[in-house]
Amino acid sequence: EALLSGAAAGLLVDLSLYPLDTLKTRAQSSAGFWSSGGLRGLFQGVSVVSLLSMPGAAVFFVTYDTGKRRRLPLPVAACLGEAAACLVRVPCEVVKQRAQIDRLGRRPYRIFADCLREEGPAGLYRGFRSTIIRELPFASLQFPLWEALKALAGPGWADKPATSAASGHDRLASGSVLAALSAVHSERGLPGLFAGAAPRTAMIAIGGAVFLGVYDTVRLLLSRLAS
Repeated sequence: EALLSGAAAGLLVDLSLYPLDTLKTRAQSSAGFWSSGGLRGLFQGVSVVSLLSMPGAAVFFVTYDTGKRRRLPLPVAACLGEAAACLVRVPCEVVKQRAQIDRLGRRPYRIFADCLREEGPAGLYRGFRSTIIRELPFASLQFPLWEALKALAGPGWADKPATSAASGHDRLASGSVLAALSAVHSERGLPGLFAGAAPRTAMIAIGGAVFLGVYDTVRLLLSRLAS
């Protein structure tokens, strides 16, 4: 159930919010928003998301649910799930973000092949450390809060997808993290560190609701089919 529900949730949330993600990526690009594509081709690179968003989300929920069954503290289970998912998600993010700002019109598989040829496997995990630094604290707060908000809704509502969706909207580059922050600040000042904040905030709020709502919807459906 966790495998299939997580896969469905990951695919639907990534596809539905892909244009916002493209806008965020282009706003953060060192080449500038309009030079990176502006409002054109907002689904550029979506095929790699369709391929890899499902296994990433599935790995998270399988690991997270396993941790819960073994009675690990929820923050620990969430962090383990996020760390495992990042092994799949980071290569997807690398290819996707390069496709979103690519001005040569390369397809994602060509960007993937070029990255492997020019940078080796390490190139696909560029930014892995910064992703882990961002995602682990986030997951350790989000998922315990999600579970707590569902529990507060009461036994009659805790497992309803609408409750899960409402509870889920709390989800508010390369080299070393400090070096990247310093480079952005020196080139674009303090506003550069917050480039793309508006679309990212919208993505996190809407995405958390869709992601966790779809997860519980599919999980309940599978439970009923199995019973």
